[in-house]
Amino acid sequence: MKTKFNLDRDNPTSDFIHSRQNFKKVLEGYQALKPPIWKNPWFYGPVGFASLALIFIFTFQTQLNAHGNNSTLTIASNTSLPEDTPCIQPLSSGSDVPFQVVDVLPEEGKLIELASGTTISIPANALKSENGSAVQIKIREFQDKESALLAGIPMDYGKKSAFESAGMIEIRAEKEGQPVELKSNKPMEVQLALTQSPENFQFWKLDETQKEWVETPCILKKPTSNSPKVDLKKIEGKIIQVEEKLVLCNDQIEEKLAAKSKTNLSENLIPSENARKLIIEFNPNEFPELKGYKDIEWEYVVPANQTSVSLESFAKRIKYASSQTWNDVEIKKATTNYTATFINSKEKYTLPIRPVLKGQSLADLKNKINLAEAERTKVISRLTEEKKQYEKEEKALRLAQEKIVNQMKADLARGVVPSMEERSQAARSAGLSSASAMNAGTANFRTTSFGVYNCDRPIPYPPHHPNVLTFKTKEGSRVNQLAAFVLDTKKNTRYSFGGNYPHKNDELGWFNHESILVLIDHDGNLFFKKNIQLETNNNAPIVMERLDKKEVTLENIQKIISETTVTV
Repeated sequence: MKTKFNLDRDNPTSDFIHSRQNFKKVLEGYQALKPPIWKNPWFYGPVGFASLALIFIFTFQTQLNAHGNNSTLTIASNTSLPEDTPCIQPLSSGSDVPFQVVDVLPEEGKLIELASGTTISIPANALKSENGSAVQIKIREFQDKESALLAGIPMDYGKKSAFESAGMIEIRAEKEGQPVELKSNKPMEVQLALTQSPENFQFWKLDETQKEWVETPCILKKPTSNSPKVDLKKIEGKIIQVEEKLVLCNDQIEEKLAAKSKTNLSENLIPSENARKLIIEFNPNEFPELKGYKDIEWEYVVPANQTSVSLESFAKRIKYASSQTWNDVEIKKATTNYTATFINSKEKYTLPIRPVLKGQSLADLKNKINLAEAERTKVISRLTEEKKQYEKEEKALRLAQEKIVNQMKADLARGVVPSMEERSQAARSAGLSSASAMNAGTANFRTTSFGVYNCDRPIPYPPHHPNVLTFKTKEGSRVNQLAAFVLDTKKNTRYSFGGNYPHKNDELGWFNHESILVLIDHDGNLFFKKNIQLETNNNAPIVMERLDKKEVTLENIQKIISETTVTV
């Protein structure tokens, strides 16, 4: 094949181009072309119909092979959330945790100090704002599970764990309703007050785009306190420990006392005073429970709760049995004791009997029982003394607690502002608020982005409940929950099910200790049950208390969890 290359060709003239513009010839050539087969009417005739039939049969067979012989139609539903679903969604549309708003001039910056002890330092010229008007810094802290629940802060870590929080803060910046950012070379510094020691905790930032928590650099510091007053949190902890020891002591004492009323076979082998004895030969193999004993004899058993007349009648029966001549005696195990049936040619005569020890075997048994009773008495005495000491310790701790709380309440009444530690602990001990700002340490971090930051550690989710769970109100109405929440009373932890959460409603469950169950329905009404235990409900509906959506407020949720907050 020869190839012709035309190098450095001269530009064509306008006349040459015009001579080549024969559009009539092009149109005639197009019309002379045959139409494609799919435009031919015969395509829709027998050949086209057969082709469609083959395609249908092939498709149907493929689907049949994929699903086997199961003729059930399965419709797959897409349960994934729309991409624009907000990461933070309040529990109720009518209520949310409010922000504290602070105006900051960008050119000046500001050190913001919160009542909890948290500080936020925004450097001068750190905010991206074109004019000199103030920027609104919006802040809210979540130092208890009820506020995080109401605000809709996601607390899941992966698919198998939920966060136990030691302190969380959300910081935003706005100007005229539009978000404001920080400059990349001007980070703000935050010292977040924690509610418990940060040991074994990490620090995280909520990625609201990916809807997941991302570990973030932070310096976690343990608490330091220069307060001359006693740490009420430690007192409360000691009181709890003492109460637990008291419960254990009481249980052990009751167990030992109950043991005294119980008798075993050995104790039943001690003979009764003045009981009539009888000598009967027997085969120990017929009574395995007696194999380990020697020197066994038998005595008649006087029936309990007898009157003097019936006792006299029983004595006559024994006398009669002793005066007769018997050819044989059958011993049988009865419900509580044994029976001896005396047999001769005329009759069968049955009396209750029991085995007892004699001689050295009896002496050894009595000595063993006496030693065991002495040891039991000694243990009861020791436990009783320990109980007295714990009660004394508990009383002293409660007196110290009451004294400190009364002093702090008096300081508050005079307008004296206590430290963060004193304020939160005194308020909690006095029943005035939740422990929302205890001086348990701080999380210190620098960042150039606003958002939600949290000091947490993952806690495994509980297994789903073994029963089919249904719920109803006290009035008997069925509760159709949109989402369910289990609030751990021992930790600042919330387990979430249904709604927009990874765990669905049929995975609902809780651990075998006291928890609070909260449900929210599609209308925003709240239902709750306190102190729910992991117990069998035999598939009976769990009765829930109802809170109308208009009443779903932070204050009411705190009352449900028994940690009502007031301003101090």
